[in-house]
Amino acid sequence: MWLAAAAVLLAAAMGVTGATELVLYGGPLLFIAGLLLSGRFIGEAGFHDLKRDIEPSLEGIPEAGWALAPQAHGKGLASEIVRRALAWGDETFAGDRTVCIIDPENTGSLNVAAKCGYTKVLETTYHDGPTILLERLV
Repeated sequence: MWLAAAAVLLAAAMGVTGATELVLYGGPLLFIAGLLLSGRFIGEAGFHDLKRDIEPSLEGIPEAGWALAPQAHGKGLASEIVRRALAWGDETFAGDRTVCIIDPENTGSLNVAAKCGYTKVLETTYHDGPTILLERLV
């Protein structure tokens, strides 16, 4: 049932972005939307539970993530598909927040996070590198 609802939510993104197809994957706590433009895969956004070895622990908190191919950068596609995934998450998850982690040098993703309502919680380390933990209150 939730996958059908996600498909309805994301179908609207097709007309706005010019995407020719959205590919949806799902499970009880996972949602990923893959975006294709002119038949080529250009990125994805959704939630995952990667059991990261990070402090503070993210266990039990829906973690959003997104990645787009360089040719899709700067077109507003990431913000749009992330907003669609977050709308799905707001209706699906029982908690009061979602989180994401971003490399401090990834200004594009930091901008997407800010546009989608994420704020910086703290700076931490992940895989021996600096990482910013952000949260979005539902």
